[in-house]
Amino acid sequence: MFTPRACSSPTSGFSSDDDQAHAGVQLATGAEEYMRTCSVLQITPCGRWHRALTGALAECAIPHYGIGPRGAVAVGASLNVNEVLLEVTLSDNRLGAEGAGVVASALLCNSTLRVLTLDQNAIGSEGCEALARGITGSSRLLALSLAANGLGDDGVRALLAPLCEGAPLSLRSLNLSENGITPVGARELVRALHDEAAEGSVLLQTLDLRWNQLGAVGTAALAHGLLAPTSAPRASIEELALSWNAIGDEGARHLAAVLPRAPTLRALWLENNGIGAPGALALAAALATLGGAGGERAAGGGVEAVGGGGCARLELLSLCVNPIGRQGLRVLAEGVEAAQPACPLRELRSDGCGVLADEPLLARLDAAVHALSGQTGATGARGQPPPAWLEEQLCVLRLKAAPTRALKATANAAPRAAQPRATRGGGAPPARRTSRPQPSDGAEGWDWRARTDTTRSLGGSGHASSSALARAGLLVGAQRGFKAKAAA
Repeated sequence: MFTPRACSSPTSGFSSDDDQAHAGVQLATGAEEYMRTCSVLQITPCGRWHRALTGALAECAIPHYGIGPRGAVAVGASLNVNEVLLEVTLSDNRLGAEGAGVVASALLCNSTLRVLTLDQNAIGSEGCEALARGITGSSRLLALSLAANGLGDDGVRALLAPLCEGAPLSLRSLNLSENGITPVGARELVRALHDEAAEGSVLLQTLDLRWNQLGAVGTAALAHGLLAPTSAPRASIEELALSWNAIGDEGARHLAAVLPRAPTLRALWLENNGIGAPGALALAAALATLGGAGGERAAGGGVEAVGGGGCARLELLSLCVNPIGRQGLRVLAEGVEAAQPACPLRELRSDGCGVLADEPLLARLDAAVHALSGQTGATGARGQPPPAWLEEQLCVLRLKAAPTRALKATANAAPRAAQPRATRGGGAPPARRTSRPQPSDGAEGWDWRARTDTTRSLGGSGHASSSALARAGLLVGAQRGFKAKAAA
């Protein structure tokens, strides 16, 4: 997963009107409305949210605070009049359909909010109708994240229903990952974006559908419905994430058939999709056609010439954690080597594809990609600088990058010097093993769409109890004591 560089200022990427508005000092923040509503509802105010309002901050994240539907009423009351906030994160707050409806209603009054994250709030299909009114009624919201909300196909249909009736769309980025979307929902998405754009609509550029149930059928609908040159008038997909969707070799073939003709796609993520050597063969043929009027076609175990291509702009393709194996890597290397000099491909990721890290095929694939990109380093490395086009993305790219950088900085911080421990014999304490692997900014990257909470690492709970951590610490201490006694 590649990492966008953070914007230089909280308002970078916005219009001059926004800059002028945030340069003022008398803008409404909604702090008084928030406290007044909390008093009426007899609920405890969220200190972090109140500090963001009183401090006139441009962004505020309050995940895992459990504010619930009643707390959402107070948050919505402040958003109704707030003229400062650009980015708001309310993930994992048990909002439900009712709370989501309150926040969506605030979008109709708010004229400054650009990025809204409502992940893990059990919104379900019931809350999507209210959200639909909010996103189509707001002319300023650019990015919406609804990951892990149990929307399903019915939720996707309800969320996009106004688009089918000609409602304008301002969103440029939409995250629907982990929502149980099947091929039915994929077709609903294509149908909504196929309708003629209403006046005032923009083109959807970033679509995240990871961790769903699309399969090969849903992938085919998206590939031919959203990526083809004359497909969706309301979409200009530049980034498409389809990881963890079990698309298999058949889904890879559908994507390969469209890639040489996709006029806007710049980044495609296909991690952990069960793509084997046959799927890699089809993708290799597609890569060989990028950048020229003629290309290559997979035949037998290799690649042969075929016509087509010429308008593709794909710069990044990620195939990590797929059982491609040596045969698949070999044909991928052949496809990249046969690509036209004008091929736009700059990064091909192949970590965890069933070969050892010192496999010569990896070096061959690296050399082929770097010959096109003029870069050095490993193709699978996650520390590559992002393409120039990525810097043009709006604040949605900054939303998840900042907290992730903070986490990495904490992990990389130098540990405090350990105090010498006394022993029974009066001698020096036994040496402790210090070769603990540490993440490196250059060798480890992070996905700007990935949630920064601990849900997956803690088995879906999202929180680690102090007792559980204490038990884990005692267990580790007991194991070390046992090893020390055995050594003695």
